[in-house]
Amino acid sequence: LRLDNDMAALLAHGALADAAADVLAQAVAVDSARGRTATADLDWRRVRRSTLAALVSDDIPFLLWARLLHEASHRYVLAARRVLSPPLARALTHPAS
Repeated sequence: LRLDNDMAALLAHGALADAAADVLAQAVAVDSARGRTATADLDWRRVRRSTLAALVSDDIPFLLWARLLHEASHRYVLAARRVLSPPLARALTHPAS
């Protein structure tokens, strides 16, 4: 999956990480009435809701913004190399600068 479609692989990784975080948060929630941790009562609908909310509000916008910045910087490098003199373009677009 990762070789064919980076975005799908990253979204799948984000969904698994978000779901695991919510399951872990529920598993270590302290049952204040009994003074012990409640690990048996996981709300799987909450896991689904929180995973979807995390994907929509955090993961997808971040991935789209990162892709936009990457494509824009690539276009900038190509345009700079086409328009500017080779030494100036190399100075402005070198990865170390």
